[in-house]
Amino acid sequence: LGLQRASGVHLVSAHTGMGTTVLAEQLEQLLDEGKEAWVVGAQNAGKSSLINRLSQKYGGGETSDVTRDVNGGPGLGPIASHLPGTTLGVVRLENLLPSGADVYDTPGLLQPSQVSSRLNSEEARMVLPRKRLTPRTYRAEIGSTIHVGGLGRIDVLDGPQRTMYLTVWASADVPTHYMLNGFQKSEGGKADLLYKKHAGSKLTPPIGEKRVKQLGEWGSRVVTVYGSSWQRSDRDVV
Repeated sequence: LGLQRASGVHLVSAHTGMGTTVLAEQLEQLLDEGKEAWVVGAQNAGKSSLINRLSQKYGGGETSDVTRDVNGGPGLGPIASHLPGTTLGVVRLENLLPSGADVYDTPGLLQPSQVSSRLNSEEARMVLPRKRLTPRTYRAEIGSTIHVGGLGRIDVLDGPQRTMYLTVWASADVPTHYMLNGFQKSEGGKADLLYKKHAGSKLTPPIGEKRVKQLGEWGSRVVTVYGSSWQRSDRDVV
């Protein structure tokens, strides 16, 4: 985005309100009268939901009735949805902050590696969690595979010991499947066979054989991680 440095980094939840008060306080300090705030980010990052949370904080209700389309039309206010591309144009919320600053909601930026932009509405509902995530931890052996729905899989290629702990964080609607000797050709490539047989049915999303074909073949990436303790998580892979 061309930023040389960030004035602040905040972990926030538009759903629970966590961290939004601290964020709002810094916005009030940074935005003098007449300045504007533009909310920019990837699709489904929660931009509109965050604006709605700020609107509630400052007495604007679920959405503000003073919003205008940036091109001069009446506008509809920010509509939060699990569907990518819900915000079709720039939407202005006038005087949202106590300083009188306007806040602009923008369409999500497309990310080449973001799979959610390729999902249909039913699949997107499965992927985006609607309640607190429950960790799924596996003591994965070298050579094992963990399928994450039909969207990806983790192959444990090598390690200093026979096993390692892997925790998957995913929506409760996305199934995971652990199997030994999943990718080894000497064992018949069981992970490939499982995907071929169950992708679109037991391994979802995607939903249905047609959608599996539409999403196409997977790519692969080797990730090397290092740890210093068995008592805590050392690396995150997104």
